[in-house]
Parts: sequence; structure tokens; C-alpha cells
Amino acid sequence: MYELPASVRLALWATHAIAADRPLSEAIGAALPDVDAVEGGLPRLELWRDLGERIVCVDLPRPGVHGGLLPPGGPATQAAIEVGECLFVPSLGGVLVPRLEYYGPAGDEGLKLTLEPHDSDPVPIDRLEALALADIDRRFREALLAHVGVLESLHIAPFLGSSARERVDERLDGARWALPPGLHPRAMRIITTAGLVVAALDEALTTSGGLDAGSVAARERTLRSLLDEAELALAQAATAAAIGLAHDAARPR
Repeated sequence: MYELPASVRLALWATHAIAADRPLSEAIGAALPDVDAVEGGLPRLELWRDLGERIVCVDLPRPGVHGGLLPPGGPATQAAIEVGECLFVPSLGGVLVPRLEYYGPAGDEGLKLTLEPHDSDPVPIDRLEALALADIDRRFREALLAHVGVLESLHIAPFLGSSARERVDERLDGARWALPPGLHPRAMRIITTAGLVVAALDEALTTSGGLDAGSVAARERTLRSLLDEAELALAQAATAAAIGLAHDAARPR
């Protein structure tokens, strides 16, 4: 089970491949080990790289909640909102929206991911470079503290402390997260913690727990409020991590 959206994994692996001068086809395989078939995406990623793009970023918008990194409005952003995620390149402008579907006969189904390309306006790189991991971390920690009762009810609060988080990461050894090497440790911690929270909240939003209608509505508002914060932290930390990978590769050796 992979806790992170496909866009997060693919954006980071694609940036890593560009920085390390590795084939982008390898990046797709490393980012999506849980997917049986991938269609589209590779030609667009290679074109972006060949045109000089060095950073692949992430946004996780939802209906009524724009992720804040892509330009608002437009077909590309609307397509990303439909599925709740996308990867994009800032300098050239351009978006890939992942769409998952099952294929094949019953009992022998495979999982296919189609990377749907869209044109989009460029995003000012200075706005993305202004994303500071310390600020992302602080805001996310404040959101977790404000919703500690929700986290305890979902039985994930014990896994969010630093020592417990380290034990979980050591046990998983990075494999569960499908992330490339070289990420800033703080970015890695925010990404994996936010991924855990997002996965738990998505699951919780599918069940009502036998509550009455009023309680269900109140619970859903609370869950979605924290989900917004967790997805914002995840998208911003992944984008900051991608920028860090690109900058590390550009430094003189």
C-alpha cells in the first residue's frame, strides 16, 4: 500500500532523474511500482526536460479548495481538481493529470495510470522558491495540534511524534513511500507524515460510524478542514523538495 499520491511520487522521481541525468522511463517505474501499466506522460516529461525544465512540481486541488500552486481557473486546473492531483512544470507551463482505472477480466484485473497532458500558464519560480520547509512544517504542526482529537479517534496520533515517526520510517525503509534518495530530511518527514494523515482522512470520510445526520455533517467538516491542511503541506513540501533536488544538482562539484 502506497500512502502518497502518484503525482507526488512521480514529480520527485522525475526531478531526481533530470538532476542525475537518468532516463525518465526509469523514474516512472520507480515512482509507480504499484501500477501495472502507464500510458502517456513520458513524451511530455522528456520534452520538458529537453526544453530545459529542471523541476517538476505538485498540486493537490479539490473541488472548492484550490491547491494554491497552479494558476486558478483554466482547463488544466479543472482537470486536476476532478482527480485531486497533478504534476506541473513552472517555467514552461504544462500539466500532467493522472487518471487511475482498472482493466482486464474479473479476478485478473490490473491497475492502469494514464497521464493526461494539458497546457497551462507558467508559474513564477520565485513564488515556488519562497516555499520554506520551516514555514510549511510550522503550519502543518499547528493544524495537527488543533485537530489532535480527530487524529486520536483515527488511531494515528501515536505515529506523528518524532520518535515514533522515526521508528516507522526505519521499519518501512522508504519502500512504502516510493520516494527518491537525496530529499531534505525535513521535507521527507513532512511528506510522509502528511501522506499518512491524508490516507487516514480519506478512509475516514468514507464511513459515518453510525452517527446521526447532524453529527456526520459536523464530523465531515472537521475531517475536511484537516485534510485541506494535510494536502497543502504535502503539495508544498513535495514542491520544495523537488526544487531542492534541482538546486543540489546545479551546484558546482
